[in-house]
Amino acid sequence: MQWESAQAAFTALAGLEGDWRGFGEGKWATSNAKKTFAAVLDGKAICRSTVSVYPVQQSNPEGEIHRAHALVFLANDNSELRLTEYDTEGFVAR
Repeated sequence: MQWESAQAAFTALAGLEGDWRGFGEGKWATSNAKKTFAAVLDGKAICRSTVSVYPVQQSNPEGEIHRAHALVFLANDNSELRLTEYDTEGFVAR
């Protein structure tokens, strides 16, 4: 999807506010996930929190819980939409 401006994309993301649940299947295991989108800093940013739970299963005998947090915000006089994400594996994505 393409938006006419960074501000329009930010407004669309703000429409996701609340809790979202789902599941995933991949090479290593099946997981249950919860994502929460919340406006923060007086609406100047959106925080996305993710918790994925991989229960003990044959393909993942120890199980695991994966957490990540992302901050989405407008930069450069609202002309750019940026995201910075941090996760429990130590990755930082910008």
